[in-house]
Amino acid sequence: MAAQMSRSEQVFSTPFPWTPAYADAEAVEKLVEDHGGRTTPIWQAECPQCAEEGSDDLWRAALEPWPNQEDSCTALWQATELWGLPEEMVPSLSQPAHADAAKLTGWEDYYRLRKLSLRSPVGAVMSTVLTLYDAIMSSAGAQAQRFSLSEGSTVQVHMLGVHKEALQWPLLMELCWLLPALNLHIVMVSPSLPAALRRHGHWVSPSGCWSLHITLCQGLYHDVAARLCRDFGQPQLVFCPNAGLAAYSSWIPTVKLLLESKEPACFFTDYCEEAAERAADMCRALCSSGRKVEVALNLWRSPLRDMRAGTALPSCSNAFVISVL
Repeated sequence: MAAQMSRSEQVFSTPFPWTPAYADAEAVEKLVEDHGGRTTPIWQAECPQCAEEGSDDLWRAALEPWPNQEDSCTALWQATELWGLPEEMVPSLSQPAHADAAKLTGWEDYYRLRKLSLRSPVGAVMSTVLTLYDAIMSSAGAQAQRFSLSEGSTVQVHMLGVHKEALQWPLLMELCWLLPALNLHIVMVSPSLPAALRRHGHWVSPSGCWSLHITLCQGLYHDVAARLCRDFGQPQLVFCPNAGLAAYSSWIPTVKLLLESKEPACFFTDYCEEAAERAADMCRALCSSGRKVEVALNLWRSPLRDMRAGTALPSCSNAFVISVL
């Protein structure tokens, strides 16, 4: 624990000039307002109190832009109603898509690529999406024989235990800009999604060179996995943001299911190093396929501290990544 506490400065290091004044995720709405914007469902979901309440009104607002048919995502992404920020502070999907195969190295690299000033607060909500981007890139490097990023390839991701991430579903469109050769299908599964929710959306680029499918499904993954695989095929990657594996026994049958074979690639994140190490121990104990389990500080950890963690240890959203490859 003492060693973990000593790494507080490293965990909380950030290139953003706004983090000293808005260090806590509770301050995210003030962060947006002070940068000339207004809060929208994307920002409300990042506020712990709003996201935990998960009101019907917030769900309705978050799903209002969801299309009834195939749609272009550029207009949606740029919409003032989505971001609530000045145009110069928002990453543009109308820019030429990212074509460099080299993996991004951190927040400064991403902001430079997206032609954003570090004053832009979008980093406060992009941690999960960029962590998923990193997981896709890492999986392609480690499992090239099963995981292709070549042009026209389809990559299916099952994203488990989501809540605020489902409320922030439009942020997943940034993956299309970062990985323009791919057709992405992301299936978001969680028992905390509204029971009546079963939505499937499809977006395409104006040029038609890439597409994004998002499916939302309520339930525990080990209960619905067989049906999802029957409907959509096997995922290449499973991603569980801020999972808290060691804290919730309901994860045990899901982890057993995921780790009983050599695939898919699995990535879990947690709020602090101690929780991540315990999650890794759980994965090692339940893994029957001899896969490698590693823990690492996440390049894309949230720049906002999380004060709800119930521990004095340095904590933030997606602070550490547990990879099972």
